[in-house]
Amino acid sequence: MKTILITRVIVCCGLMLTAMQSMAQVKPVAGFEIISRQPMASGEAGRMAINTGSNVVRVKPDTSAGKRVYRVEGKGMKAIVPALSRIDLATAGGRIWVYGDSAFRHSAPFAYAGVYNAGGTLIKSLGLLGKKPYVAAVADNGSMAFAGNTAKEGQPDYTLSLYDLNGNKRWSANLPGSWPTEIFIAPDHQYIAVSIFVPEEYTSKLLVYDATGRLLHTLHSSASGVAFLSSKKMVVTTNQAWITYDMSAGFRQIQAGALPGVTVGRNPVIAHPSADIFFTLSLSPSKQQVSLQAYDARTGALLSQGEFADKGYLQPYRQLEIGKDGNIQLSTESEVVTVRLK
Repeated sequence: MKTILITRVIVCCGLMLTAMQSMAQVKPVAGFEIISRQPMASGEAGRMAINTGSNVVRVKPDTSAGKRVYRVEGKGMKAIVPALSRIDLATAGGRIWVYGDSAFRHSAPFAYAGVYNAGGTLIKSLGLLGKKPYVAAVADNGSMAFAGNTAKEGQPDYTLSLYDLNGNKRWSANLPGSWPTEIFIAPDHQYIAVSIFVPEEYTSKLLVYDATGRLLHTLHSSASGVAFLSSKKMVVTTNQAWITYDMSAGFRQIQAGALPGVTVGRNPVIAHPSADIFFTLSLSPSKQQVSLQAYDARTGALLSQGEFADKGYLQPYRQLEIGKDGNIQLSTESEVVTVRLK
């Protein structure tokens, strides 16, 4: 009995020592350095954060001469443009894109589009691009990618198209007979990723195209967000996880990890412009704050994290942005916070 008791004490002490050693080896995670905080007026829907310093572009739904419009102001933009379902800004390209159906409708079965300059002058009206289901994304250089049903009648014809900053179509590619759900453009405009849902199989896929419309790879995975790193890595977020792929090695999976909550926002993952780092945005289980995290894309290590008050409602603007200087802007219901890695 004594021998057994002594052995148990030794084992327990050993386990406690191992646990203490493991705890000692856990490195504390740094927070983000806050550069500025800009409060936003309550109920000011549709605002957008911009990639430079603490500048903010405000996009406010309004009426003018009895018609629905968007008022856009900030970062060299001052415009009033007709309102459709969606609006996206390309600050570097000096373009304002509106697309979708009539403004503020609960359902938007058709996708019309128009592109305007920073002063609100119409550059080109593209007319009807397609029918639902459809998605669109605007790159910072002013180009827009559209994926949707382009058939005028009969069986659906799903197409991916790229338009330049003046609304001219550059190319189109046929999508598999599936519903497009999300679309993402790489910062260098060399890649476009489209998430699709295949109803017959009840599965999701991610299609990656190059700048000419050539299909490069198909991943059998859902995607809430996609970020392209300058190191030829691609980060994909699912509902509560992230995965990195090496694009130069046939999209081989490199790392994967769990997120502290459910991804939120139109761009829940973004890439650092010059470092092998990516940032994620997720809603905490309490649903009263969002978690911003920075990861090392090479090792998967968590570099920094911070929590900010937010209810996590789906917003019509990009909540997470990053500038060429590496500063990150996070938009919540109440403020726009500019932070950087410590």
